[in-house]
Amino acid sequence: MTGVEQGAVIGVLMLALLALRVHIGIAMLAAGSIGYVWVSGLGPLLKYLQSGVYARYSVYDLSVVPLFLITRNGRVMGGLVNKPVTNVLMMIVTAIITTLNLYLLFDTISGLF
Repeated sequence: MTGVEQGAVIGVLMLALLALRVHIGIAMLAAGSIGYVWVSGLGPLLKYLQSGVYARYSVYDLSVVPLFLITRNGRVMGGLVNKPVTNVLMMIVTAIITTLNLYLLFDTISGLF
């Protein structure tokens, strides 16, 4: 089977899952995982998921801190500034995410030696 045919089969699978009212994120995860296993095998998928999780958290979550600082600033946001309750919740979430990132960084570095 050619790559185009494989892509078409996976696309039809994803559309079928959506027609069955499966959440779009689950449908995309299932179709993508099945396609990856079909092309590369289960071992490479598991290795990718193991390294991909760290890569995702180490890149995107660092944007939470500037976002928090910008959205609580009244001069930048004007009338759309966060409420005090939202600021407290964002501080808690930012602290949790930063702590997890520091733990992952420490765990990765200590595993190298």
